[in-house]
Amino acid sequence: MFLTPTTRPIAPFCLIAQNVTLLSESFARASASKVSTHGLRSVEHVGGLDNWLAKTSDESFSTKARRLKREMIAKKASATVAA
Repeated sequence: MFLTPTTRPIAPFCLIAQNVTLLSESFARASASKVSTHGLRSVEHVGGLDNWLAKTSDESFSTKARRLKREMIAKKASATVAA
């Protein structure tokens, strides 16, 4: 948070987060989370939540996103074994 000469606090856009519900195609359900505007643009640019989880490394994830990625990998593995 930065202060202007009039001591009014201004939050930069990178720190503003939005409560968003992202839809997952592989789970056929929604996942609610708090995402920054830049993060939301990244998810949309890659092509959705499933593609973003697959392409992004685990180090940059929150615990909720890591859990979603593990569930997605397990579901895809069980689908390939069953097929």
